[in-house]
Amino acid sequence: MTHLRHSGSALAVALAAVAGGSAASAHDLIGIDLRPSATTVSVGDIVTVGIYGVREPNGGSTFVGLGEAFTVLDLFFTWNPQDLRLIGASAQGAAGTAPQLISSGFLSPSSDYTGTNEAAPPADGTAYYSGLALGFNPVYTSLEGTLVARVSFEVLREFGSTAVTPIESVAVPGSGIVEYTKALDAAIPGYDSTGSLSSAIFTQGEGNPCPANLVRGPSSPSVDGADLAFLLAAWGATDSAANLVTGPSSP
Repeated sequence: MTHLRHSGSALAVALAAVAGGSAASAHDLIGIDLRPSATTVSVGDIVTVGIYGVREPNGGSTFVGLGEAFTVLDLFFTWNPQDLRLIGASAQGAAGTAPQLISSGFLSPSSDYTGTNEAAPPADGTAYYSGLALGFNPVYTSLEGTLVARVSFEVLREFGSTAVTPIESVAVPGSGIVEYTKALDAAIPGYDSTGSLSSAIFTQGEGNPCPANLVRGPSSPSVDGADLAFLLAAWGATDSAANLVTGPSSP
């Protein structure tokens, strides 16, 4: 999923230049790119999704180094909770670099006024992640992308493909207020520099090497009572993973 939303004004861009940013970098946007640690996964795997800030040259900018910086990252995202279980988040940059975020995680239900997180971490398939950097040590982005943080998931079942997808905005219940996924410019407090958003896509790994192992995962690595219970619960069904022998005599 890719889209573009930029709420900045010409006045804000001019103020950024006055505050010390170059004319080129003041026009740049910050894309938020979700990148999977592995694209092909299997049941029981623990996988991570890297949150990257990507500098997106805009307005004719040709600068190629570190550019647009942010101090606040608010990210709303969704996933299929039947496919993946959200474990948590960590403020961890690229290998060999220190984390730039002083705060990284999921707001508790009592602190999340948007009503997105029903728990911390949430489990219903919709989450609000928040990261904060110090004003004197903002997160600078690059064309290749700067790793800001990671969120981790457990793979719960087999699937063709599944995605962790940024949500552009959420409506705050009962208020008429809309909150956006955003990266706030380090030069101007409250200035939204958000550019494009992109998803992390996972695909199904190798098939189940033992079809009779109907319930798989760290707690059930072999054919056991959990598989028998699954089979008995599905007895008589014609559209079930428990129907291992199919044909006219066993529909």
